[in-house]
Amino acid sequence: MDPPEVDTPGCEFEPPLHTITAEQARAEASLMATSIFKNWKELQDIARRHEPNIQKRWTKSSVPKRKEILIDSFRVSARSSDTSNMPQTHNPDVAAWRNTHDLNTWKIRKTMVDENGRAINRTPFMWPHLNLEDLATKEPLLLMINARAHNPPDSFASADLASIGFGSSVGSIRFHKLVGYVMHFRGRKTADEYGQIFCAASDNCLIEALETRKVNTVAEGLWILEIQQRVYTFLVQCCRKILHDIPQTSLLDSTLAIQPQPPMPTATSTGGIQSLAVAILESQYKLPATIDFDRMEQVVDAKLEAAEDHLWSMREDPGYYESVVLEWEEHQLEQVQIQEEWGKAYPIFASFLTSKNDKWYREGLVAQIAVTAINMAEYWYVVWEKVVKLRKVHRIHQADVSPDSDLPADLARAFHELCYLLESHENIIKCCWEDCCFGCCVVCGYKGTCKPTCKTTESTHPDVSERKVLVIDNTPSMLQQGFMASPPMRKTFCRFPDPEDPFKSRIDYDRAPKAGAKRELCWLFEMLIQEWQRPMACRRTLLTELDNLTQKDVATRTYTSSWVADQIAEFSLVADCLHQISLYQPWASSFKYGMEQAFEDLQADFKNTTKYIRDIRCDVRLLAMGCPDKMSCGVPTEGRFSYPAAKRRTKENVEAMILAEFHLDNFWDSLWETLNDMGCLLSPRLKAVFERERQRTAPWIETPKPQRKQRVDHDYALSKPFGGLHLYETLDTNSKGVNKAIEKIKAKTKGKPHPAFGIQESTEETPEPIENLQPVLKVSKRALKVFRKLFFQPSVSDEPGEIEWKEFLHAMVSAGFTAVKLYGSVWHFQPLGLDVNRSIQFHEPHDHGSKITYTEARRFGRRLSRAYGWQGDTFQLAD
Repeated sequence: MDPPEVDTPGCEFEPPLHTITAEQARAEASLMATSIFKNWKELQDIARRHEPNIQKRWTKSSVPKRKEILIDSFRVSARSSDTSNMPQTHNPDVAAWRNTHDLNTWKIRKTMVDENGRAINRTPFMWPHLNLEDLATKEPLLLMINARAHNPPDSFASADLASIGFGSSVGSIRFHKLVGYVMHFRGRKTADEYGQIFCAASDNCLIEALETRKVNTVAEGLWILEIQQRVYTFLVQCCRKILHDIPQTSLLDSTLAIQPQPPMPTATSTGGIQSLAVAILESQYKLPATIDFDRMEQVVDAKLEAAEDHLWSMREDPGYYESVVLEWEEHQLEQVQIQEEWGKAYPIFASFLTSKNDKWYREGLVAQIAVTAINMAEYWYVVWEKVVKLRKVHRIHQADVSPDSDLPADLARAFHELCYLLESHENIIKCCWEDCCFGCCVVCGYKGTCKPTCKTTESTHPDVSERKVLVIDNTPSMLQQGFMASPPMRKTFCRFPDPEDPFKSRIDYDRAPKAGAKRELCWLFEMLIQEWQRPMACRRTLLTELDNLTQKDVATRTYTSSWVADQIAEFSLVADCLHQISLYQPWASSFKYGMEQAFEDLQADFKNTTKYIRDIRCDVRLLAMGCPDKMSCGVPTEGRFSYPAAKRRTKENVEAMILAEFHLDNFWDSLWETLNDMGCLLSPRLKAVFERERQRTAPWIETPKPQRKQRVDHDYALSKPFGGLHLYETLDTNSKGVNKAIEKIKAKTKGKPHPAFGIQESTEETPEPIENLQPVLKVSKRALKVFRKLFFQPSVSDEPGEIEWKEFLHAMVSAGFTAVKLYGSVWHFQPLGLDVNRSIQFHEPHDHGSKITYTEARRFGRRLSRAYGWQGDTFQLAD
């Protein structure tokens, strides 16, 4: 969409041009290339002979001592004209660009830029990975020394250029303009040929070479050389200062024996719990990685399983369905209060349960939730198919792929199809939202024609010319409207109608804090949300910064609701998959050009593979508008979906559960019946999901209390010889002390009662017990306690209760999984040493102090059972 007509970040930034001649470019490139290879050779000689000693000394150094070494080395590595200090924080480029703006008005601070609108201090944009916060820790500098010393400079050319993507996209780095020339880096191993400048034979040859990324522009080439010149100088200075007591002549003595490379340090935990944030941080300092097809397939497969389980839980569990609907309700834009000038809160949303004028809105909301859940399951299945296809084609051509040649046509096509699908993710989500939202007047709350008394018909409107406003039409993106409407943030904003169109809202930032973490959070979300800004602002960089902000400041985490965290995780997974594809160098740089050339074919393939998504989207919209009764039965009013599964099983609770299950079945059955009449088609995969067997509560059966047996008086027998007992007399089984204990079956106070009390989880006749064919897993007592709560069995476990998240992580690791913290609240569990290959993902609780409630634990257990066939008796106490 077009940007608002106000001062916003990035609007003033165009890459500042600096004209340069070919002779000047060659002279500058030659000097930098010579310096690069000279310092690389010295770094290589030092590392080969002293790397173990460097690691030992750096690890034992204190943080202040490390910072002293880093600051001095950074200062020495600078050009004479550069007097800037070493950046202090992680992602200094994002911080520096934010500091060039007033976060209240979002206008540029003139004192922070030069006459061309370029940031005066370009250091954070050129070397964002050289900062004190990251390098003062143990691992990054040692990883960087090892990678740069043992690999030639051309191995890092693409990665170094990518590292300044944020700075170049926002125009904070000078752009050297030299038309008709290109620079070569790939495969150049000497200073004379590294970064050579050539004149293109023709314009067509130049365009093709640049689009396929076999060469670089002069601007890009000079950036690469400048980055590498300082990096190698900086690393050599660090090594010298770490080994300060060794004379320079001895440091490079060729007679010293070459040491074997020591094992590389890593902050990644070896105890089974890992963090994607740590992996991303360390990857900036290592040899650029290659695409990991295994990891990408596992993550996408786990996401597909999570999307299908979310859909099925909405179909099966009334309590989960109700919680989803109410959570979506809390994140609708109507929750943002109307501005005080208009006299009252948004009338149509006074109460979700009692409002009489919001019938169309409630139907649209239920339709939106249903269509989004269905389409996301369909979407991730299509993505999974594309990933599997890509991996299969790559395996066929793996031996024939060479960096000096183009990719085979079918392999390039597989990459293009996956990229196109991933880049269309947000459009699919937005289409789901647009098709289920119906515009209403922001003041009177009526759909279509406004009331005659609506204030938008009057000529007076609040003056908004000097405010920081964001124009929101009636179909904003999910993340956009959800963040602003979320309970922690809604008081930060207020809405008022657009003076020219009552079906558009303006969001006023005047209530936003002027500084602090909350202000930074608003800024980051603004950058992520606005489509016209995101291409400049490097989505993955902003997501990393957002994750880093929430990890460092616990208070900041409370500003993002669990619903918003889930949406961030969705965007982050797409960004991570695109990043994995970008690692397939040198060919990944040409994918954009290849996709442009094959646009029509890719568009046709996209329409074919996403046909089910389009069908269900259009039909649900028609259903919401034309069949209101079908959707209204899915609105959680008057306790329709109240599901007391966590309470003690009594007749009243069981009947309430059965009634809620009936209402849920009625809603989905009516939905599918109508969709079938409309000719809506579901993919075979999704049909299989809806054909799963539902677990339902059986009717309550009163069980008579057992009659107490009368005691038999045997006192008379005690006067007889031997107490009246005869050696060959049959014992009375009712006799006290010799009779067997009478079983007393008591119902548990929570969870499932014993079958003797008439409560069963399935309405089908109980079949003969089937032996669990899954292998028994031996776990610790600590882990066994967790699994007993996940697979609650009243006969063997304690009363159900909450599970701390750290205990759940420990239990999964004990069972043979590696736990990896992804973006947002998502954790990825990958099996290791088990007879299963499929990974699974769970969301860390956000609103319960990192504790899993009984209801959530019940759902976790069902998901594990569906994925791996686990039951309560799968786990036993290890010896």
